[in-house]
Amino acid sequence: MKNKKIIIIIVIAILAYFALLFFLTRDSLEENYKVKTYNHLLLGYDTALSWHNNTWEPIVNFDEVLKQRTFNVYVNNQYAGDYTLELVKDTWQFYDQNNRRTNFGGDILAVTDQTNLEVVNYTLEDITEEDIEYINQILNNDNLHIDYLEQLSIAEKIIFDFDNDHINETLYNIATIYSEYYSETENVFQLLLLHDENGDTQIIKEIVRKRDEYNLGYGYLLSNIIRIDNSNNYDIIVKRFIPYGNQGDCHLIYSWNNGTYENVNQCE
Repeated sequence: MKNKKIIIIIVIAILAYFALLFFLTRDSLEENYKVKTYNHLLLGYDTALSWHNNTWEPIVNFDEVLKQRTFNVYVNNQYAGDYTLELVKDTWQFYDQNNRRTNFGGDILAVTDQTNLEVVNYTLEDITEEDIEYINQILNNDNLHIDYLEQLSIAEKIIFDFDNDHINETLYNIATIYSEYYSETENVFQLLLLHDENGDTQIIKEIVRKRDEYNLGYGYLLSNIIRIDNSNNYDIIVKRFIPYGNQGDCHLIYSWNNGTYENVNQCE
């Protein structure tokens, strides 16, 4: 009887030990699971995100992701190959299957190799006088105006079928922020807007500043258009920047949700 009690005590102690061990290592096991199974997206050298169950979140265990995963690498939205990566002083180092290092110049997008992600190699179109006339109709709501194209510090336009209905929409990204030629109105601005085939317009992002603050704060450039898991709608990625140095650089993703584009990640 005494031996039976001893055996029971030993079994309980062993179970308690493993329960405590699991409790202490649970977070580590969960992070390791995320490293090995989640989809990971790297944008430039400044933004690292995980994607799982339609949710974006910052990569927590960044070094482990780089160690254990191979990435499909795109340079300026063109596929460049499969590589492991190392980030050295804000510069990516790329290593092929034979561990030979390769360097790329340009805008980098890298995604873990099993992710079903499409990267669009889009073309920027010229903004026309007709575009300016249309944009001025939108700007009038904020007492803003464009008189001529040279007033724009950023003038980006993409014609693309963002919602897979076989009809193209037009995406504009325009700004007078950082423009020394824009002085006719009280304010300067940055505007990201989507114009669809029905004549409807969604203002995805809008920034308005006082004219004497034209060279302060962040500007935004179009970076990537992507589609994950054959979604009906494409995501839009813009890069936040300051012309003087790289402090605060990051990428923002806008995803289609209930009829509008919404920002799904935050910059630090």
